Amino acid sequence: MQNDRKNSVTADTDTIDIPVFLSDLKYGVRKFRWVIVALVLLAGGIAFWCSVICHEPVYTCTAVYAVHLEQADGIDTDGMPIYAYTYQDTLAGPLGNAFAYAVDSPLVRRQISEALGLTMAPEEMDISAAFVNESNLLTLTVSAEDPDRALEIMECFLSQYASVTDIIIGRTSLIPVREPVRPTEASNAQNGIAAVLIGILIGLAAGGAWVVFCALIRDTVRTKEDIRKKLNAVCLGVLPKKTEMLSGGSAATAHTDLCSESVGLLWCTVRSALGCTHGVITVTGTAPGEGTTALTYSLAADAAAGGARVAVIDCDWLCTGAEPASLTPVYRDETHMYALFRTEIPGWDIVRLEIPGNPAFGFCNEAVLRGAAEALSGDYDWILIDTPPCGITADAEAAAHVSDGVIYVVRQNTVMLECVRTGLKRIRRTGARLLGCVLNGAEQTDIQSRKGG
Repeated sequence: MQNDRKNSVTADTDTIDIPVFLSDLKYGVRKFRWVIVALVLLAGGIAFWCSVICHEPVYTCTAVYAVHLEQADGIDTDGMPIYAYTYQDTLAGPLGNAFAYAVDSPLVRRQISEALGLTMAPEEMDISAAFVNESNLLTLTVSAEDPDRALEIMECFLSQYASVTDIIIGRTSLIPVREPVRPTEASNAQNGIAAVLIGILIGLAAGGAWVVFCALIRDTVRTKEDIRKKLNAVCLGVLPKKTEMLSGGSAATAHTDLCSESVGLLWCTVRSALGCTHGVITVTGTAPGEGTTALTYSLAADAAAGGARVAVIDCDWLCTGAEPASLTPVYRDETHMYALFRTEIPGWDIVRLEIPGNPAFGFCNEAVLRGAAEALSGDYDWILIDTPPCGITADAEAAAHVSDGVIYVVRQNTVMLECVRTGLKRIRRTGARLLGCVLNGAEQTDIQSRKGG
């Protein structure tokens, strides 16, 4: 039975959920759109720089000749051999290889450099010869950065080659088939627009590959089943995305910005999990922006609407929630180092810790927090502690030590699964009672049905 369950889990892990993958692609395009734009601009800019600005044109001068060897064709009246330039098919291959070797030799190049007064080394001169197979047709090619220089080198070669080829091959003759002319267009001319378009396509491909890679490795919490299976925790409730509270605003607007039905059901679940009608509860998460402050204020507003006396100890210095200016100061307890503010909702008050050295708003201190909670417990039924993310600071762990239970907020498809696990591990390591997790900002509350939950 255990093996079957293990195989089932492995199969689920190896299977790619297409709708989830497409959702991750959409999220990746939205999150990394600036990366895609940057890659497109970078690749297009590099292509433009290489094809237009840094491009060095090369002009190629070509000529075609028929090569003939000088052979004895009789004897003159003085008894000397008479020579004529002829061609034999059996000599085509060897002749072509020998002539190409002669052209490629540094002797011809050195003579051209000296004749033209060039400063370049002989091996840097771009001269080549190619024979048509089994024929005596020779194509001479000269390349240079200047069209006039290319033609000049070609003409100089035609006047200098005999001094070298006569030694290597014998006396030869070049019969012109196509005379060399001054090149008018660069042989390596590039289309700048086409190069930029190719660069843009390469940038888009690189950006798309990055988005696909991120979508493949993305592993986040999406459903209630993910909380139960991947985090080994209880899902206390799901808050749809449309019910999220905007950051800032007065305390009185927190409850109206969140769906009272979802929050009310969640508060009933929290009280049932805690098993009492009063206590201290810490609300925390893994990273900023997961909605811990909004959830804390909403739970407090719902509890106060039900007739309970609620105090919220606001320790989240990353998100101040309701600004002090929107609250009514009640009194300052210098012994326990906190200040009490009254909200517009009867029965709900805000508490600010005042740590020495930072009286306006201080970091969470376990001793001060415990003293404040004990001092407030006689006047309030519920004390909710809003802390910074436990993935960033140790404030949540300090608050967990003085709490009867901890609510862990997880925003759907936002924080990587491994980071959430690390945060939960830190809370569990304190020995505090983890009431469960709240899936916040869900696109749809029945999304678990898509995953088979």
